Amino acid sequence: VMYSQKIIEYQSGMGTRDEQKPEIWILYDNVFATHEGMNLYADSAHYNTKLNNFTAFNNIKIELTDTTTIYGDKLFYNANTRVVEIWGKDVIFIDGATRLVTTHLLYDRNSNMANYTAGGVATNKQNTLVSKKGYYYSNANEFFVYDDVVLTDSSAVIKTDTMQYNTNTNIA
Repeated sequence: VMYSQKIIEYQSGMGTRDEQKPEIWILYDNVFATHEGMNLYADSAHYNTKLNNFTAFNNIKIELTDTTTIYGDKLFYNANTRVVEIWGKDVIFIDGATRLVTTHLLYDRNSNMANYTAGGVATNKQNTLVSKKGYYYSNANEFFVYDDVVLTDSSAVIKTDTMQYNTNTNIA
C-alpha cells in the first residue's frame, strides 16, 4: 500500500536549527505537531525535515481519534511509515473505555494496532488484563496477549499463556 508522503506540520514557542545537521529543527515550548489527522503535543522535539520524522520529549500527548489518546515521556514518529514508538515510566494508551499502561508501545496508524513487549496492564470496566506481551486492535476492540496472562473480573481469575479478549463483549 502506498501512502502519500505528507509532511508533518508543527508549531512551537521557539525553534532553532541544529548547526551540525541543518535538516533538523529543534523545537521548544509548547510543541504541537499534526500529521494526517493525528495531533501531537510535547515540551520539546526534534523534527528531521529530510527524513520526515519527529522525536519528542516530555509531557507527550497524542490524539489519534476523538476517543483514542496516548501519553508518554519520549516518542519517535516516522511520518513515512505512520508508526508511533513511545516510551515512559507510564505509557498510557486509552481507546474508549479501555486503558492500557506499559513502558514501551508501538502504534501502527495504518492498521490501528498497538503492540507492547515490556509488560502491560489493561483495564476495561471492572476487568483487568495483565500480560508480558500483547497486541491490541482498535478497529476490532481485540487484545491478543501472551506470556503470564492474568484476566481478573468480578467473578473469576483466569491464568494462561495466551488469550484473545474482546473489550466490547468481554469474551475471553
